[in-house]
Amino acid sequence: MRLSQHQIDIAFATIGIMLIIAYIFLFQRPLNGKLKELRSEIRGFLENGPPRENMESKLDQLNQAKAKLNQEIQLLETGFFKADRVWDLMQSLTDMAEGAGLTVILVHPQIKTESDRYQQGSLLIRLSGDFLSFYRFLVMFEKATPSVKANSLKIEAQPESSLYLAEIQFDLITMPP
Repeated sequence: MRLSQHQIDIAFATIGIMLIIAYIFLFQRPLNGKLKELRSEIRGFLENGPPRENMESKLDQLNQAKAKLNQEIQLLETGFFKADRVWDLMQSLTDMAEGAGLTVILVHPQIKTESDRYQQGSLLIRLSGDFLSFYRFLVMFEKATPSVKANSLKIEAQPESSLYLAEIQFDLITMPP
């Protein structure tokens, strides 16, 4: 049996239509159902907002974190009163570093020791910036704080960058009032 060109064209068209129908029923229809569910979920979210329970639990977590941070700030402030020289040193070194164009990464006051004759405080500061900014900072430090001793200085070049990272330990010894 020989098929004519017309019969072959009809057979290919029929197979093509069957493939398209199979694709729609097997793949497209479930995807449309899933898209419809997602659209309704998004509409509900936009109309009603996020679920209240989730937002309340997130708010509780944020309030707990805020309370913990406030406690840590109070501990820091009670350890270093505004009149304390270490507190003043923290402020002035931070201002000098930012004025020189450096980024202050960390300012960490160390434990104070006291005796009858003197009080000692120390401060660790980490800075980031370019070499010229470090030079400006050190010149400003030398002129502004003659009674403060820089105990250690480490400077490292950052890989693949023109920035440097420095860690400086400052010591401050004062006579008690």
